[in-house]
Amino acid sequence: MTDIEETGLGESRLRAVRAELDQVLESAAFRSTKRCSDFLRYVVEHTITGPNGALKERLIGVELFQLPPDFDPGQHTIVRVTANEIRKKLAQYYLTENGRRHPVRIELPSGSYKAGFMWDVPATETLAPPRLGRLTARNIAYAAVAVFVLVGGFFAGRWREAKAVSSNAWSVSNRVPVPNTAPAGGDVRILVGSTSSYADRSGRIWSPDRFSSGGSVRFRPSERIFRTLDPDIYRRQREGDFRYDIPLRPGSYELHLYFAETGLADFISAESSGEGQRIFHVGVNGRRILELFDVVADSAGANIADERVFRNVTPAEDGILHLSFESARGSPVLSGI
Repeated sequence: MTDIEETGLGESRLRAVRAELDQVLESAAFRSTKRCSDFLRYVVEHTITGPNGALKERLIGVELFQLPPDFDPGQHTIVRVTANEIRKKLAQYYLTENGRRHPVRIELPSGSYKAGFMWDVPATETLAPPRLGRLTARNIAYAAVAVFVLVGGFFAGRWREAKAVSSNAWSVSNRVPVPNTAPAGGDVRILVGSTSSYADRSGRIWSPDRFSSGGSVRFRPSERIFRTLDPDIYRRQREGDFRYDIPLRPGSYELHLYFAETGLADFISAESSGEGQRIFHVGVNGRRILELFDVVADSAGANIADERVFRNVTPAEDGILHLSFESARGSPVLSGI
């Protein structure tokens, strides 16, 4: 499956996108929430018919949620909260489809309000079968050797892939030693508070907790976490004033921070929503990227997975990405990087 441009679609692809949207909105994941259904229909229609680059948090807040034009995104987080909820619902919907073919799949990429479309096969064209030339014994022999080499390479690759995944599974018996240096390339994922690697539902490998100083680890193995397919990511947390100093190769990165407010019942009354009980600051290389951050307010509740995304993040001059978590009220928490 390959990405295509989300605007300038042909008529047949427009019909395919709208048909897929109707199917998604009829699913159990969306049928019960008008807010999420309206949001997804709005961003899909705006993506395929509106001007490029126009889908911003403020526009959605004003047009879809009837917020005042000068609303403060730090106080009114409904756009971000709903977008995160939709990403989880879309992932859940396609996961429960059990591999059923979809001509197009609808996505809402992290850090964006513009819908993305993943195409299975071209919607407007069918490739004509190639014209076969005259076959000779030599042609047939060459073809047979090529097929043999390709098939052998395919199974060798599949064997290596299966071996790599099985060696990184979430299992005490399959723990993988992790060096205290950043990988040579690719993504860096850290499961805060964990002592072993973890493979999430998408097959991505998270390393054990490393590069941290300060704070303490809290583990709630039976805690229910909503709006995520990977609740285990949020059941461990680092709490207190702490920091992470992560060595990285030079370049521009997309930083994802994972939060969830758990255990609220331990220190608030049943009548309280929990907002305002834990407020803290998050900094990158000495510059604040989240100020007076409240996980409950941002995620619209306790025990709800909350992901914040920051683009164009670079390591400091010393080659280290310095993350700091400082309390304003209560203790900062973090579940994943």
